[in-house]
Amino acid sequence: MIMQTAVEFESDGQTIRGMFHSPDGADRPVPGVLLCHGFTGTKCEPHWIFVKTSRRLAEAGIASLRFDFRGSGESDGEFADMTVLTEVSDAGSALSYLAARDEMNGARLGILGLSMGGFVTASLLANDSRPSSAVLWSAVCDFAELLPAIMAQSRPTVATDAGHLDMNGYLINPGFMAAIAACDPVGGVKAFAGPLLIVHGDADETVPLDHARMYHEAAEARGAPTTLRVVKDGTHTFDSYSTEAEVISATVGHFGATLSA
Repeated sequence: MIMQTAVEFESDGQTIRGMFHSPDGADRPVPGVLLCHGFTGTKCEPHWIFVKTSRRLAEAGIASLRFDFRGSGESDGEFADMTVLTEVSDAGSALSYLAARDEMNGARLGILGLSMGGFVTASLLANDSRPSSAVLWSAVCDFAELLPAIMAQSRPTVATDAGHLDMNGYLINPGFMAAIAACDPVGGVKAFAGPLLIVHGDADETVPLDHARMYHEAAEARGAPTTLRVVKDGTHTFDSYSTEAEVISATVGHFGATLSA
């Protein structure tokens, strides 16, 4: 049986809400994985791929925490205040919460990031040594390449006078791009000493496959196990039963092999 519990914890004085999954009846501390969602996403993600992944991890004896960044989903805060730096801070707070739970073996923590959550994950790894295994799904590496498409979907907002951009109803912080420039996801991957799995679809309509190749090239020089898995016909969020199943199986297999005793 899988235990699934709604949880709350604090990040920079605001409440983060998430869902903790754990194997039932574990007689010893278990490893755990933190799941970081993408831009405008939530702790469930499309077709509940994060929910399914957490449940599969629990079946494999691995706990997990999926959570909403501040300004997203059910967590406190406003999306208009969100930047990559606030999300890196939230991910650090989430790791602290996960590691401190009684069920957890804090020395065996993994992290998974989807899309911008992958950028956040890689950036976090530059300064946080707690994760010992990582997976990137459809991860953004170079925001400058994506900026023209982002701007094409945006327009000056009339909702505030603070300089936000209105992207399909989402107010984008005027400091969003400056915060990105302060992050070093490639450096984070280079600094990461643990096993890394990079998963990307060859039909990703949002983040080109080249982003995965940039991460892979940077990580290969580390001397630590690095795998690039290109999912045939995989879209940005792996929107088919077969590609979803492939990605979840590869991810659970990676964490099972690298976090379990």
